[in-house]
Amino acid sequence: MAAFLVVITESVVAQEDTQAVRMAVQSDQELGLTVEEAYGKELFFDYGSFENGTRFIMDVTIERDQITFRELWEGGNFETDPTKSIRLDEHRLLTSFVEENSSFMVAYFDFKTGETSFCGLGVPLEAGNFGCYTGVMTLKE
Repeated sequence: MAAFLVVITESVVAQEDTQAVRMAVQSDQELGLTVEEAYGKELFFDYGSFENGTRFIMDVTIERDQITFRELWEGGNFETDPTKSIRLDEHRLLTSFVEENSSFMVAYFDFKTGETSFCGLGVPLEAGNFGCYTGVMTLKE
């Protein structure tokens, strides 16, 4: 796992700042959940906006062995993918999965603070087919 994280870090550093990391709106409200409490809950993720102005938001449900997400913009995907996860502590989870389009994703969730980040490596492996996003998550009502 450590070798993989080094590859991701080097890929991010190799890109322009605006292309590699997009920051979302910050939230002052904590989510306050443990990993166990978050399993099965429908969450709303907000990663800010794409360069074209489209809001990068989605509904996400995380289970022990899968993630289901619906991208909430025109033409956005809806899919469920199997995951491999590492629980970092009572509130934080690191997970990886391969999307239906073969993009490899690594996601970090802090269910206490409501912060989330992910990096995706698209196929084919070429410049510009990689991105990292940081955002906030809230419980969907």
